[in-house]
Order: sequence, then structure tokens, then C-alpha cells
Amino acid sequence: MAIIEWSPPSAQWVALNPNGAAYLSTRFASIGGLIRNNYGTWLLGFNRGIRVTDAFQVELWAIHEGLHLAWNLGFEFIKVQFDSAHAISTINATDARTSAFPLAQAISALQNRGWVVEFLWINREANHAANALAKHADFSSFSLMQFDSTPSYVQTLLVRDVDGPPYCKSSAL
Repeated sequence: MAIIEWSPPSAQWVALNPNGAAYLSTRFASIGGLIRNNYGTWLLGFNRGIRVTDAFQVELWAIHEGLHLAWNLGFEFIKVQFDSAHAISTINATDARTSAFPLAQAISALQNRGWVVEFLWINREANHAANALAKHADFSSFSLMQFDSTPSYVQTLLVRDVDGPPYCKSSAL
């Protein structure tokens, strides 16, 4: 049995937890995420509907949008905690700037600005708050929504991230 819990960043760092959700039957997708400090305190949340049907592209959009917001807010040390190993390995590849994925190139360009950005893979169970934000995106306007305070549907997830109990996941033998 694996014990899974959200890991706060070090002091002076913020955690960006983005996520994406693709709805292939409707040809829509959504992204969402949150930025919080080393105590787990909510700093900003976001979501939006997008017209992308490829799940991998949706994941990259979530990271890109989150980093763009973090840059605009002036954060200097960002730990991106994400549940897609494929997206993280693509971004961390030495040739990300020449990647076949334009969004990976854009993320690489954001990463190389005057700040420190680290990517960390996390279990999906440790990213429930970002998943909830992505799933609550409004498809009527496809506009970016920003949340200065925690939406009610995320509050219990944030409390659990900080105070527990941790999530348990069966380990494959």
C-alpha cells in the first residue's frame, strides 16, 4: 500500500499544481490549477475550457497557463507538481526548445526567463484540487477564470492536502 500526500515546496518557493481534462466525445477539454505557498495556503486558482482534443496537448496547456500566471504574479521560485510523466519528460528534454510540440517550446521559453522553475512528477491522487478546478471550467466562453479565494468545491481537498489523512493506493506486485 502506497501512502500519497501533497508535498509542500521549500520556503520562498510556491507550488503550481496544474491539470487538464480531455472530453473526447465533445471535442472539448479543460484546464485548471492552483498556486499555493509552502504552507499549502491558496494564492491563486484558475480554469478555462479549451478546444483541444489531444490529452497530451491539454496537459501542456495546463502547465503553460499556470506558468504564465505565476510569471505575471512575480513569483521567482516555482515548483510545478504535475501528474503526467510524459509531459514532464518532454519539457525537461534537452531539446525542448526545438521540440515538435510548440507548447513544449513555449513552456521552455517561459522556464528560461529570470526565475527558477522545477518540474516534479506527482501521483494523480496528490493532484485532486487541480483536477477539480479543471473539471469545473466554464465552456460557454472559454475565457480564463482566476480565483483569488478558494472555490467551495476545492476547500476540503486543500484541507486534506495539508492536514491529512493521506491517500492510500494499492501497490502492484
